[in-house]
Formats: sequence, structure tokens, C-alpha cells
Amino acid sequence: MQPQMPTSISATEMPAYFSVSGTLLTVMVPPNFVPGSFAQIYVTTSAGSSNTVWARVNETTPGVFAQAENGLGVANALQIDKSIVSQSNPAVIGQTIYLDTTGLGAVLSSPGVGGIFGAPTYIPMYTITATIGGVSAVVSYPKLSPLTTGLYQIAVTVPAGVSPGNAVPLVISGPDATSAQTTIAIAAP
Repeated sequence: MQPQMPTSISATEMPAYFSVSGTLLTVMVPPNFVPGSFAQIYVTTSAGSSNTVWARVNETTPGVFAQAENGLGVANALQIDKSIVSQSNPAVIGQTIYLDTTGLGAVLSSPGVGGIFGAPTYIPMYTITATIGGVSAVVSYPKLSPLTTGLYQIAVTVPAGVSPGNAVPLVISGPDATSAQTTIAIAAP
């Protein structure tokens, strides 16, 4: 039996959360929400309730984890030896890099609302694409990271035709949304 994360507080149904801080609550949208519909979102704590906002439910809302907490700037990309891609350790054209991402949508097999993803590989049901320097890149091995909620790992091959540089744009896309632009350092082979 897999451990379950909370799916309700004070008998109010909620998405399973996986990150809470003093100013940020990160949630995973339950699979019963219909893409294209709108959801009411509000937070209730012992101090009261927040204002209610409406948000469109997308199939995907990709995001690339960045080195800065605000999710912008340099992507948190890894080399095959697990060293961080940086200006002093750039990726090379033709090389595969590894990215932690979020928002890649529903998976083909799921442990259910609030479930923690274990050993089986859960892959997104939607096609995920990437561009590096505006050039289409091959995305392979997209999967949910084991024992997490909402954290995907993908491998992306730096395509030929990319101009080397210290801040080459990297964008991940799903069928209905695109990530904010992050950057990576690329060297010529």
C-alpha cells in the first residue's frame, strides 16, 4: 500500500500539496479537473480565507526549475555526470542534458489523488517538446520523479544548429502552454 498525502483539510476537498512556505502554496491539480474548464481557487487558514480567483485548467503548464527561486534565468540543468550546466561547465551540441520540470500534465498510469509516485515509471500522456536557442530539440525520457508529486524529469538533446553562448534560451512546451524562458550555457563541440 502506497502512503497517501492529505486530500482534505477540515473535510474540504483539496488538491494534494507538495510545498508550503510562509508565502507560497504549491499544489497539484487533481485528475478529475477537466482541461479547458475554469476552477475557483482560494485558501483557508486559521487566519481566514483568501480572495477567490478563477484559473483556466490547462492540460499542461510546463515549468523548468531554475537556479533562482523565482523560476527565471539559468535553468537547473544537469550533465550526464550530474554536474550542473554552467558557464564554466557548458553543455555541448549533441549532448543530452537533464532537467527537473513541473506542469507536464496527467500521466498514463496514476496512483490517484494524493498518491505518492513510487517505483513504476509514470510518463506524461501529452507530447512534450523543447527548443534550445529557438531550434527544436529531442525530448526523451519524460517521467514523473519517483516518490514525489508533480516533479518530472526529462532528458533533452542539444540540437545541431544552436549558436553557442552563455545564456542560450531554453523553452519546454505542452499542447496548450509553454514554459517561461530559462537559459543554459552551450559550447561548440
